[in-house]
Amino acid sequence: MNEPDLIIPDRYNSLGQWKPLIFPGSQDDLEKFTSNINHQIDDEEVEGTLFYTKVTGKLVIEFVVRTSLQLPSQPYNLQPNIHLWACPLPHGTTINNQNIIVYDGWMDITNASPDSIKKEINYLRQTLHKLAFAFKASITWRLKYLPSFHASGITNPDLKEFIELEWFFNPILNDEEAIVIDSAIDWFNIGSTSSNPLTRFLCYFIALESIVIAITDGEAKFGLQLPDLTKTDLQTKKTECINNLATELLISDPISFATKAYFECVQSLKKRLKIVMEQVFGPTHIYLDLLFSNSKGLSLADIRSKIAHGKITMISNDDEKLIHENIYQMSVIAHEFILRICYSSTVLKPTNFHLTPNQFSQNISFSDPRTINIMTTDCLLPPNDWKIRPEWCDS
Repeated sequence: MNEPDLIIPDRYNSLGQWKPLIFPGSQDDLEKFTSNINHQIDDEEVEGTLFYTKVTGKLVIEFVVRTSLQLPSQPYNLQPNIHLWACPLPHGTTINNQNIIVYDGWMDITNASPDSIKKEINYLRQTLHKLAFAFKASITWRLKYLPSFHASGITNPDLKEFIELEWFFNPILNDEEAIVIDSAIDWFNIGSTSSNPLTRFLCYFIALESIVIAITDGEAKFGLQLPDLTKTDLQTKKTECINNLATELLISDPISFATKAYFECVQSLKKRLKIVMEQVFGPTHIYLDLLFSNSKGLSLADIRSKIAHGKITMISNDDEKLIHENIYQMSVIAHEFILRICYSSTVLKPTNFHLTPNQFSQNISFSDPRTINIMTTDCLLPPNDWKIRPEWCDS
């Protein structure tokens, strides 16, 4: 880290701005151009950066950062090729009442090949995460130009959905069960409000696990009829599990055998989770496949296990993509699981219970560069100074 220089950066946007890119051609030319890049690359960040370099002719990666860390100079050269410039605060706000600072960042690169771009983005990600960790600061960041924007929109259920869920707000009479449910809902809500995909996934899974642990430890029943196993029965099952794994892995892969024997047989939360999920959803439900034996790739439980053992991190772009692809499924399963558990413990509930899909709406603003990041002309754009706003740092 070093002192700043005052050289004006050679990039598309002025400092503190984030404008849509203007493609020098027709709409048909733009579609052919983007299709060609899309067919070459299966990585949104690399695709967006490559598009930026080809349209602007600039060997730069532009990005935005929202953090609780105030850097010591303006601009600040975090590394020789990584620069951060603190954006002016919106009118009428101060650091004291806002508690965040937004930085306009750029990274100089020397090569615009896809492999080189991916390497530079990974280095940028690692550097920013280390910066936040070193000073115990919060941080959210994203590249300015990505081919898609994953906005969650607004949930707007109709009156019928509210009526169908009136039972949910009735009290749970068992105090222990009420505490377990409250904790699970808290974990779920933390996940829903987090901007970090890894945190969201973990919180959804923990919401589910917290109820399972309470049930299998005997702290809460929720009306479920689980096998009442003695200590001898449990010991026998553990021994059978270890023997089966030994036959499969002990000679060919002893390290995997030792790991699986402990986590799947001795300390098997996964096994307890499967028993409870079968009770709640039935043994053939699609959720069981997604959680434990997803034929299309890693199961949700596998992802949870890899996170717990440090095998998945948000520093890896491939890992981040994996988490993004599975967050929605994890949230749906956890949400429905909690509702079904609540239903079994709630008084004055309806005879027939089914979930209706939520209605969603999403506003698309021509003043937001995340949704309108490329145009063939600036004639349709609203009069806007395109000064970076804190909410634009959300992916």
